[in-house]
Amino acid sequence: MFSFILIDGFLFWLLFGAFSVLSIVAIEKESPSFCTGIVAAFLILLEFFSPYHPISFIFHNPRDAIVIVLLYIIAGAGWIVVKWLSHVYTVRDRFNEAKDGIIAGFKNQIKYTSGYVGDRTVLFNDDGTLNAEGMERLYSEGARRVGEARLPLQVTQHKSEIYMWWLCWPLNMFWTLLNDPIRRIGNFIYHLLGDTLQNISDHAFKLDATKKY
Repeated sequence: MFSFILIDGFLFWLLFGAFSVLSIVAIEKESPSFCTGIVAAFLILLEFFSPYHPISFIFHNPRDAIVIVLLYIIAGAGWIVVKWLSHVYTVRDRFNEAKDGIIAGFKNQIKYTSGYVGDRTVLFNDDGTLNAEGMERLYSEGARRVGEARLPLQVTQHKSEIYMWWLCWPLNMFWTLLNDPIRRIGNFIYHLLGDTLQNISDHAFKLDATKKY
């Protein structure tokens, strides 16, 4: 009935490309409903407008479909562990970058002693280490700066992301393997060249201390 709008050849790959881009956007925006809708729409389009009929295949080959789904779920579960590990250490790196600044702010606000100073809880032990209250405050402020609800990261607060990592794990794996190394290489180059670039700027704006104005 729909053979006059057949999606095949170039049109199929165009549709697959659009599906891939939209799925990546849904993953980055952390929108599980959008991601689910894209997958459902893609399967329906393939069913009615292409020579590939995934929904019909499921009904006519239930055993094969079950095996494929189980393999997909198992592979996705493995990817979830890898992706969570990557996410945890990415957030950890951002937290470490902000940590020294947060602790310096604590030191400017309160004295090094135990107990209480006025109405402020002291965050440091006598030897200068953070006490339990200080660590809690550090995690709280660190979470705010890195854009997380809580540190250490809680699995229960990332259900939607984990669901999307599983639902679209092939695309998520491709995007992660493409994006993470590029980002890390970029950060490495930035830190490597940062001092040199700053020296160029400092030299360009250097004032002559012996010049009278």
